Amino acid sequence: MVSGFAPSRRLFLWLLALPLLAAPPAPREHFGFDPGDDYKLAGYEQIVNYFQKLAASSDRIRLERFGTSSEGRPMYAAFLSDAANLRQLDRWRSINRRLALGQAAPEEARRLAGEGKAIVWIDSGLHATEVAPVQHTPHLAWRMITDESEETRRMRANVI
Repeated sequence: MVSGFAPSRRLFLWLLALPLLAAPPAPREHFGFDPGDDYKLAGYEQIVNYFQKLAASSDRIRLERFGTSSEGRPMYAAFLSDAANLRQLDRWRSINRRLALGQAAPEEARRLAGEGKAIVWIDSGLHATEVAPVQHTPHLAWRMITDESEETRRMRANVI
């Protein structure tokens, strides 16, 4: 309890904090259906709104705007990993960039390869006529940030 505050004020403060304590919503909870079900496709704004909710409710996802589409819509990248990795995302990007561009001498490259994290790009919206990949992303993101199996925890610890 927060000492020094009247009970009604404590309740008010607790209610303000409640959204911060909310678990990431499952796709069905957010959309009212499972994206990709027969005759059920989530639209762009719905998908973006879902990822924004996930990012607001979990420290295992970081959503970053990286550009604008030809239709003028904001484009986002969602980084999924454990919280410790996401806090050091710039470091992991820097290591991967140095290695990809061949900027590290052989000895440094070996050290960086052992120290860095794998960064996997999953493109879920390359062609407008392909609907399955984008409908799958809410399920994948939700599973990666909520699943507590040993396999998923290991993936979050080692991969971004």
